[in-house]
Amino acid sequence: MNPIFKLLIAIIAAFFVSLLRVVLPTGAISFIEESLMDPLYNAFLGLMATIEIPLVFLSVACGIIGIGDSTVFGKIGRKLILRFVAIILLFTTAAGIAFSMIFTRFSEVSEGRISLKVGIEILLDLIPSNLIDPITSGNTMQVALMAIVISVTLVLLGGKAKTISNIINEGNGIIVYIARMICKLLPVFIFIVLLDMIWSDNIGVFLNMWKPIAAFAAALMLLFCIMLLVVSLKEKVSAKLLIKKMLPTFLIGFGTASSIAANGESSECMHKQLGINQRFVEFGQPTGGVVFMPSTAINFMVCAIYMATYYEINVSLLWFIIAILICSFVAIATPPVPGGAIAAYTVIFAQLGIPSEAVAIVVALDILFDFISTAFDGAFLQLEMIRQADENNMLDFNVLRN
Repeated sequence: MNPIFKLLIAIIAAFFVSLLRVVLPTGAISFIEESLMDPLYNAFLGLMATIEIPLVFLSVACGIIGIGDSTVFGKIGRKLILRFVAIILLFTTAAGIAFSMIFTRFSEVSEGRISLKVGIEILLDLIPSNLIDPITSGNTMQVALMAIVISVTLVLLGGKAKTISNIINEGNGIIVYIARMICKLLPVFIFIVLLDMIWSDNIGVFLNMWKPIAAFAAALMLLFCIMLLVVSLKEKVSAKLLIKKMLPTFLIGFGTASSIAANGESSECMHKQLGINQRFVEFGQPTGGVVFMPSTAINFMVCAIYMATYYEINVSLLWFIIAILICSFVAIATPPVPGGAIAAYTVIFAQLGIPSEAVAIVVALDILFDFISTAFDGAFLQLEMIRQADENNMLDFNVLRN
């Protein structure tokens, strides 16, 4: 069943069951909430918290290991990944500023200055004191940094570390499978969250979530148009023609909320429609499918700012910079599967001081965010692959422009 139908069924069921409040005594409602709904709610969040650290480590490590040998990594890989990360940071910053102007007073974000000492401390905090602390403390940024260092080392060692690389790849497959199994419980979790909101008369915050969704979609559309225009002018190809060629991949991503489902069409489009060299596609597409998640990072940023505003969190300049870094790098660590972003919300909100109950609110609508972000992530990747293929002399202009 399409995930959107599961979401609708959960929402409708929650509203119908909520009518029981009219006939059930207050004591019975309290008993159901305390004995059934609260334990199930905590169990689901516990499952997501359990897999979040291995999920982050293995997703990042597996993506970098997938680059291949050190020769390819040395010539193209470093530039490719750095460009991916730079674009994510740029897009997240631009969108974050726009979201702050919409949902908060921008003066609140701009208050204060960050000293050189504070800036250095932020960077040094990314370095773990030992291998155990990041795992026990749940510091996702440090875990991601460890994954980058270890996986780059494995790539440089090549065949000497093939066994460990295979273990990481197999471990990533296992943890992603577990995440998918947990995400099958998502409709039940959404039902519990909505029912509790209705019975607690807090449904208003859920109904107002159309605001961040609308802001998210508008930001992606604007950034896509800018990137499309840049590629169109730089490569001297019609923007209309590019949209026509990229549309099938976009629709598959939007219809399935899974970049994996769109991989086949995307690969064929890059090579046969956009003129990108097949070898570059075979290297860049899987790497970008894991690392290049600008839409997902913007998704996290809008949810973080909106929830910080709702719970009256002090959105200082320091908070804003930390939010950009966390949302960007957690997006890179998010597995490209439906519901893969659920664990990320727990990590981001915990790091930014947002109450854990906010996770329940955004998770209830994560399916809608997922459809939008998956489609745009695929489109952004195709446009960036065109630019980088051109710079590496791996672009057939005759195919691209016809």
